[in-house]
Amino acid sequence: MGETGVLLGLECGGTRTVALLADASGRLVQRVETGPANWRLVGPAGLLKQLRQLARQFPAPASVAVGLAGVRGDDDREQVRAVAAQVWRDVPIHTCHDLETALWAAGGSPEK
Repeated sequence: MGETGVLLGLECGGTRTVALLADASGRLVQRVETGPANWRLVGPAGLLKQLRQLARQFPAPASVAVGLAGVRGDDDREQVRAVAAQVWRDVPIHTCHDLETALWAAGGSPEK
């Protein structure tokens, strides 16, 4: 299990991937940028490689959220979650489309 209160958020888009590690109060602890990750282009093997590279740069998180371009439905979200679970075992993982992460960042909600 990851460190208590340390949360990892990944926004994986067509131009780059941004990974943010934050503490329980939302304070940014660490930020890393890597190359693009679109589910339709990188697939499971490419995503697994990129997530493993990112995991080496961060302490073990208490939870992970992955917003990934190209994710279109529940089947895609579950496949992405399964890939991420290979990297972060026994850690809660939320997966979604990168549009959802953009809406949350803008102060909105995907449900609105």
